[in-house]
Amino acid sequence: IKKIEGSNAYKSAEIEEFARIIVLLDVYEGLTHVVKLKERILPYQVFKMFIESYDKMFGNYLVRKLIEEISIYPPGVFVKLNNEEVGLVIRINRKYSTRPVVEVLIDCNKKYLAEPRCLNLADNAIVQVKETVDQDKLDIADKKFKLKIKLSKWWI
Repeated sequence: IKKIEGSNAYKSAEIEEFARIIVLLDVYEGLTHVVKLKERILPYQVFKMFIESYDKMFGNYLVRKLIEEISIYPPGVFVKLNNEEVGLVIRINRKYSTRPVVEVLIDCNKKYLAEPRCLNLADNAIVQVKETVDQDKLDIADKKFKLKIKLSKWWI
């Protein structure tokens, strides 16, 4: 960041960009987490909103950089795979943003796995993310799974 010569002040264009970054992150956080009377919105839905209105609010560059950094499937998001298993995204793959590393927690028969397995979708050409899943709407009775959901909400 270049400062104005001989001073500690930033150029107004730099301040405007910092402000837009802070507002973008604040809006993302506010929309993806439950706040009082408002339901949260899943990250991919927020990105869709940003992309549809990026010209008006944040600019194409900032939205694109946020998606590159956070990913459409950020850690902590539950996803349903095309083989009907459900897992928790635990890491993103920088080269393949739509192919995260997933901890598979629920098998295709909707049974909680006592020993979850790690699946790197970048290394598996057949399995891919079908959709994101709102963990509050998963109908799994297993107590360990419910605890994992509560912990994932707290951690994120």
